Amino acid sequence: MQQLGALMNYWKKYVEATECLTRALDAARQCNDFRLELETLVELAEAKRHAAPGEAIDTLLQCAGLAKNVGDLATEQRSWQRLGLIHESMNSIPKARESYETSLLLAQQLSLDAAVATLQNTLEQIRQ
Repeated sequence: MQQLGALMNYWKKYVEATECLTRALDAARQCNDFRLELETLVELAEAKRHAAPGEAIDTLLQCAGLAKNVGDLATEQRSWQRLGLIHESMNSIPKARESYETSLLLAQQLSLDAAVATLQNTLEQIRQ
């Protein structure tokens, strides 16, 4: 179901992707498969980003929390960066700044030089 949802995302059928991925998320949680749950949350957030940006925020917060709990700093970092993008697109600049700053700290810990540079530029731009 998760792969079908990812395919629907690829085809830009975001409502269908959200339905498939919500079912896949339930299944991953029933099996206590944290890796699959995390992968599904990432895909679900992407679908919701297009279909219902407000709902994507909740999904990305879940994703960041689970990634932190399982020690996946890279996914946690990307989740915070995507949260920043969504908040910025919704003109919620203080929340965007907070999300980008959290992502920046994680990117620095991971030595992701390109992400650090991108996030620093983004933060500089939204401060103006």
